[in-house]
Amino acid sequence: LFPYTTLFRSEQVAATTLSPAPAFMVIYRKVIPREVAWFNGREGDLEEHGFRRNGQIYLTATDLFRHIGGCITWGPTSDWIELHRNDLTVRIVPGSRHVYVNGQARNLSAPTIRKSDRTYLPVEAMCSLLGLPTSWNADEGRLYVSFKP
Repeated sequence: LFPYTTLFRSEQVAATTLSPAPAFMVIYRKVIPREVAWFNGREGDLEEHGFRRNGQIYLTATDLFRHIGGCITWGPTSDWIELHRNDLTVRIVPGSRHVYVNGQARNLSAPTIRKSDRTYLPVEAMCSLLGLPTSWNADEGRLYVSFKP
């Protein structure tokens, strides 16, 4: 009998007398999810998968700062988030390109994104503000971030 069938008994008897089914062709490729960002040569262990939009790699603020080190201060409202790393304080406005680095206004090359109650940051732009080198490997589809802990 064929495995995982839900045939009635009369159909099962008829099915056993049929010729064997032809071999199946694989018409899809199994996709194994992997993270798009690597930190100091190791795959990022992210709570939320990063994504690519308009040529930018986005990660949640929490995931990015958990890997590169630093603190996050959420504002009393959802109007801003402060990110602290070493001697820098970066205040971002979710959904905007506008940031304040140690009180001075700047613009990111790509906007932050608010999605599913999370704030996603453009990794390359944020790392540039923090002085962390990044490199994109198009063949692997990965963004590498290097830093000293």
